[in-house]
Parts: sequence; structure tokens; C-alpha cells
Amino acid sequence: YKITHICTYICCSCGVIINISIPIHHRHHHHHYPYHHHTHTKPITMSPLYSRSTFLQVLRDAEGQVTSLECRYDPSSLRGAAPTLMPKPKGIVQWLSPLSSSACELRIYDKLFTAVTPGTERSFLEDLNPRSLQVITNARVEDSVLQHVDFSMLRNQPAAFQFERVGYFSVDRDSEQGGRLVFNRVVTLKEGWKPE
Repeated sequence: YKITHICTYICCSCGVIINISIPIHHRHHHHHYPYHHHTHTKPITMSPLYSRSTFLQVLRDAEGQVTSLECRYDPSSLRGAAPTLMPKPKGIVQWLSPLSSSACELRIYDKLFTAVTPGTERSFLEDLNPRSLQVITNARVEDSVLQHVDFSMLRNQPAAFQFERVGYFSVDRDSEQGGRLVFNRVVTLKEGWKPE
């Protein structure tokens, strides 16, 4: 494979900048993503790019820090095509282009209490879930989402979106027109209740 095209992409949930080329190169500084799924023998799906890629080598700087992962993609695995060169992957990594995405804040709401019936065995205050709200300040969202947000209606009818493989989100009133959008997770894709 020779390099024919290079573009920059950003990890949609942690804001990590990567370079996509042919072969594909990931730029990844910390292990926010499950690269243990991306090995010589285990391909992953690169969404929305080429569907399947396999890991070739780790590239490091002079201090030994990982600067990129070099990968090979399956050109027969473009969306809508039936892949022929690589087995079906178990992992999916999603990326957004910095040229067609904007920074946003995600507020991930979880269960308010850690007990099924708060206050039964102890004070209900002791059953509060300390992780009931997680704020991600450096997330990315496709610019096309901005076209569907009517800022004049946020107080009465906030816009709602399904974020692929994450859940359903509504636009928070703290969002600013021409500024940063804030999204609240309303519900996950698979809702269930398990005690902490």
C-alpha cells in the first residue's frame, strides 16, 4: 500500500487528534480506546472510514511515547460493500473530521441512587450515586447537528439526537448559538438497572 491521501481526524469522545492515511495511521497518546482489540490478527471497524483495518506497528518518539499506530485497511470493506480480505471485526472505533465537527460538552447522567429502594437500610443521602453525573468537556459533534438546533425553541422544545452507539441526547439550555453546544444524555441505548 502506498500513501495516497492524508487527512486529520479527531476521536469523537476524547478529542485525540489522529492522522488518517493509506495505510491508516492513528495518533493516540493515552489508552482511552480499547487498542487491545486492534492487533495483527484482530481487525477493527473504522467508522465512518474504511470499515476494516488491522494493526501493523507502533511508532514511538525519542522518549518512548506512542505517537501513532500504523495500520492496513481492507479496500473491499467500504460502507455498503461485502469485505473479502479480512475477517469480521469485534471492535468499532469512530472518528470525526476536525474540518466538519465542533467541540461540545456532554453531560452523562446516570442513576441518582445506588440502591433499588433508597433509604431502606440507611439514610437515603448515603445511597446517592457519586457518579450520577459525568461531564465530558472535549467531545466532538458533527457540524450537521448544528443545522437541526433551533436556539429560539430550546426553552420549550429542546432538539434531541441519537449519538451512534452511545445513547439519546437533548440539547441543553446552556448551549450558545455560535458557541459551544451542551448535550444531556436522556437515556442509553440499552437501559437496565443494576445495583452499584
